[in-house]
Amino acid sequence: MSRRLTSASEASKELTLALMFLMRWRTKRKRGEEEPWSAWANYDREVLNELCDKDYIRGGRRMRHVILSKSGMAEARRIIEKYGIADWESLKGECDWPEHYDD
Repeated sequence: MSRRLTSASEASKELTLALMFLMRWRTKRKRGEEEPWSAWANYDREVLNELCDKDYIRGGRRMRHVILSKSGMAEARRIIEKYGIADWESLKGECDWPEHYDD
């Protein structure tokens, strides 16, 4: 079985998104509603800009943290499967987009 190789450039984008997903958090708003998943944006600016252009993250151009979009979370889960990270669900519990938010 042949395996498709990933370029270093593509892997840096994929792994950045995967790390953001694995290290994500939520904050509570004043009314008790939860924000969408946030992640620190301390990564290469070119990579963040490309992830933002693909709408996987929002607010990455100048912010200290970003919001993972619904499509970004789905892509991150695909990447995590690709790289064989088996226990990712145990790291942060639930992984869905907040129901009261539209993407």
